[in-house]
Amino acid sequence: MTQNQSKEYKAKITQVFSYEFPGVDGGIYVYEVSPGDDLPLSTFYVASLDDTSTELVWGVGDTPQAALRNAIREWDRLMEEGKNPFKEVLDQLQG
Repeated sequence: MTQNQSKEYKAKITQVFSYEFPGVDGGIYVYEVSPGDDLPLSTFYVASLDDTSTELVWGVGDTPQAALRNAIREWDRLMEEGKNPFKEVLDQLQG
């Protein structure tokens, strides 16, 4: 395949965790991405934040917790103030 050609692959995406923000719209979601047999990738997880106008991926990892930890780091890197919602969710998951 040359650089100009593209190929479509299929993957199964399953929501494995959701946390709805109390009293406001939006939440944090973790999805499992399982590539199809024709794609040489391992299953991975993405952590996203939905603010009701858009849902953006903030972290990727080989486990749901790793995806959330990467989202925590990305949030801390880009956001200068306020609570890190991914940290709150990971803390709740870990009990």
